[in-house]
Amino acid sequence: MTGPARRSALDPGARPGRFGRTAAAGIVLRERRPLEMVEIGLPAALAETCRRGLAERLGFLPPALNRAAGKELRAIALGPGHWLAVRAERRAGALLAELAASGAYVTDLGHARTVIRIAGRAWVDVLGKGCSLDFHPAAFPAHSAAQTLCADVAVVLDAVATDAIDIYVPRSYALHFWEWLTDAAFAGGYEVQPAAP
Repeated sequence: MTGPARRSALDPGARPGRFGRTAAAGIVLRERRPLEMVEIGLPAALAETCRRGLAERLGFLPPALNRAAGKELRAIALGPGHWLAVRAERRAGALLAELAASGAYVTDLGHARTVIRIAGRAWVDVLGKGCSLDFHPAAFPAHSAAQTLCADVAVVLDAVATDAIDIYVPRSYALHFWEWLTDAAFAGGYEVQPAAP
């Protein structure tokens, strides 16, 4: 038996196309979905054992605070002993079960967040309109991560490359954030691509 199909919080607002200065779109926007997303916490009494178990299941050591690591399976540090693990969805609950075997606390957040990827170096200028972080490459290089406010919304940022960043937005604020983002990008022009993991 399958559950109800997941609907994007951005439907129907995120339609593909070019907008603003269409001749020279400065950035490309797309929703990342479907994704498996799990929040991980280490119980204090078993922290070292769980950390080793997580490293085995992730394939790398969990990253330090304000950093992210991994490619197909991405881990984003949210706090001491606290991460967000994300990958393209294989089957519902698979990542949750894999990481729970490490002994860590795990919570499925697949329905709780909308993830928007901004590609193109102009993302720095666009996000700078609503976020007070220093996005200069020396201060926020690739694989940096942060929990912050952007456009008055609490978000998680993951600089997946020097010219791309993923923004994790609470689902209930996703459409509001998308409208702010497209308005902020309009002057420089932007392209919306179909959703993909």
